[in-house]
Amino acid sequence: MLGVSGIMLIFAGIIIIVLAFLLSILRGMQNTKVKSGGAVLIGPFPIVWGTDKETLRLAILLCLIAFLVLFFLLVILQFIFIVGAIRLW
Repeated sequence: MLGVSGIMLIFAGIIIIVLAFLLSILRGMQNTKVKSGGAVLIGPFPIVWGTDKETLRLAILLCLIAFLVLFFLLVILQFIFIVGAIRLW
């Protein structure tokens, strides 16, 4: 079950990247300032980068939110499996 959700997240990420690319093409080549940033979670350790302070703060915030969501999902799933195992016993 967790494998399917991981694959779904990968496809969702690919779709978001493609949509962002198409949106940038549709807007055309305007004289705009480009900002970029991102974050990679390797276990509990984040690697965060950005071209300016605003983008860097946003990447850190999103990384923190992702970490907290994954942590609480881990705790909730572990609780569900423990309670389920106790009920089967």
